[in-house]
Amino acid sequence: MKGLSGMGALVLGQFLLTACGGGGSSSDGSPPVSEPSTSTGRFIDSPVANIGYRTESIPDGVTNANGQFKYLEGETVTFFIGDLEFPPAPATEKVTPLDLAGSTDTSDPTVINIIRLLQSLDDDGITSTGITINQLAKDNATPVDFFISESEFQNLTAVKVLVENSGSPTTSLISTSEALEHFEGILVGEGVEFVANLGINGIWVNENTDNELLAFVFFRDGTYVHLEVDEELPLDEQPETSGMEWGTYSLDPETRALTVDIDFDRNLDTGLTSSVNGGLDIFARVSGDQLTFEIDENGNSSIDDGESTVFSRSASETMDELVGIWKVANVADFNDTLALIFFADGTYVHMEIDEQAPFDEQPETSGMEWGTYSVSPGSDAITFTGLFDNNGDTGPVNGVGSPSTISASISDTSIVFNPNSEEPTTFLKDPATQPRALAFTESELQNLTWYAALQEPEDCGPDWLVEETSFDGTSYTLDLCGTGTDIETGSYEVLSSGVIFWPGFGEYIARKSFDSDRQAFYACSADTELAALECPASEQFLNFLNKSDAEAYVAEQNANPELTVSWEAELTAYSQGDLFETESATMQCDSGGGPTVGEVGTETQTWSRDGTEVTVTSDASEPGSFWLLDFTQSTLTVGKTYQETEADPTGEPGDIFENVFDISESYTWDSEQGAFIGELAETITLSWSIDGSESVCEYTYSVVATPQGTEAETSAFLGL
Repeated sequence: MKGLSGMGALVLGQFLLTACGGGGSSSDGSPPVSEPSTSTGRFIDSPVANIGYRTESIPDGVTNANGQFKYLEGETVTFFIGDLEFPPAPATEKVTPLDLAGSTDTSDPTVINIIRLLQSLDDDGITSTGITINQLAKDNATPVDFFISESEFQNLTAVKVLVENSGSPTTSLISTSEALEHFEGILVGEGVEFVANLGINGIWVNENTDNELLAFVFFRDGTYVHLEVDEELPLDEQPETSGMEWGTYSLDPETRALTVDIDFDRNLDTGLTSSVNGGLDIFARVSGDQLTFEIDENGNSSIDDGESTVFSRSASETMDELVGIWKVANVADFNDTLALIFFADGTYVHMEIDEQAPFDEQPETSGMEWGTYSVSPGSDAITFTGLFDNNGDTGPVNGVGSPSTISASISDTSIVFNPNSEEPTTFLKDPATQPRALAFTESELQNLTWYAALQEPEDCGPDWLVEETSFDGTSYTLDLCGTGTDIETGSYEVLSSGVIFWPGFGEYIARKSFDSDRQAFYACSADTELAALECPASEQFLNFLNKSDAEAYVAEQNANPELTVSWEAELTAYSQGDLFETESATMQCDSGGGPTVGEVGTETQTWSRDGTEVTVTSDASEPGSFWLLDFTQSTLTVGKTYQETEADPTGEPGDIFENVFDISESYTWDSEQGAFIGELAETITLSWSIDGSESVCEYTYSVVATPQGTEAETSAFLGL
């Protein structure tokens, strides 16, 4: 019997492990030194059971069913799941994800990343009864970075792979809102103090008023601002001073009591000033897109009629990426606070406070200005027109009435203003407004029509099509398959999460992201609210606001665009398989010696796209051979995880070598480099049926795939 040709000889290293020990006593007669006592702590986001931990005295422990672990006073504890380590924290009686993140704020992105992952890994999916880590989670865990944004974290391949293969019925990260609701409930029950600000963050406006502007903004950094303008008849109250107040706040997670410290006030007794000065109790309750302020004005320890005011959450983003809160990037160097708020109705507020040294400029007037703004299509400038101004010559305008146009570079995360003869100033998008930006609202659906670009071969045939959906405030009309003959109508409901529910279909629709260049947005449809909110990019579809744009896009998809790319792969990691032998044969993956890290291979590939499926051929493959990848429009990514098998019978009964190739490819378009950038990971498992042995080789390549055609061909392939 022969083994595979080229297989090398087996060399075994023998290791002898010995141990020695003994006993003894002190020779000087001194009393023995007392050992420090062992304490018991608990790791809680619900008790976390079967998770590994280590301290200075315990190198490899596992929490019990109650989430308990052992430690010595003054030690640090690090929890881990397989190769994934959570941030270390001081070992105490109670350790929570707040301790791991070094924060008291549940809206801290690191806290959110930790609790979403832990709760998603619970082996029965019922976190209220505790969180138990399955062995499968330990087997599939690899290192991740928790100190990144929520969106970056949830898109990490390591996180996706772990959650999908953790043994939990939850196969994708649970939503932030669900994780926070559970976690904050646990903290309240455990008596852990924390700052619960996430629900109240954002812009809140009251439109049922005679004020021209009445709004509150609560920032994630624990500051707030009240904005009020009442200069025209009919006046809301008389006398009343327009302007702003600014300070810090905290919100009790259990009682919803709002505590504020006012640091700046130029609207006198409007806002929260009179309540604070009068020692009145203030409560703030958030329900969906409504914020209700309750103030016990008569001091009877109850909220009576007329003692509550309702604000609505302002749309924080629309098709215009400008809408939302923008804070100056280097505020700590100059002002106490400096921000711009762009509202969806075309108005803006500039707020600037500079009351403490070092001053930005001297003299400078703190306060706010309010007015209108506009951005001409294709323009790199914003035009501001002031309607109210009590901060002197600071801000975009100097006084009321005269427009001011300022050159600006605008992206979805930053605005760089370039005023004449002055240094550029950078403003960054504040995250307080971003999570709710995608929520559908009742008012938006009063008169909205979108045109979905879809490919539904099972229901509508193989080609891409345009499916029209319209809303009138009470019902929807859907043109199934875009034929104009199969019309579906029914009622809908906008949930507090901003998801649309269609009872007739039993479907939930969540808006996932905006594409302002196309005047479109990506959405996802699922059979549960959570699945719609958390659906992956590969399941999202594009919805246009203009029918002609949708039809043009669909025509491009049906044209089956093709792209030739120069594909270059550099080997960045490699491990050779183990060698096995019997008396008459040997077996090893890469028996003749494997490749060297740093080696670079190139080939020319042709990518032919049919909707979301890409057929790949290569000049390095046999003629006629091809493989299939997926195209994700929302992320401009080509890739897939797949498996191939190759059997090699030796001619002798029962003696079969089999190669199993597990391959993962993922290449995302990088417009700056003009290429697809990504990674190819391949695992080859060579199995030997004669005794069940397996030899595994692993390869990781860094890949750059550069289009060789025209820009128009590349754009057509990308669907741009």
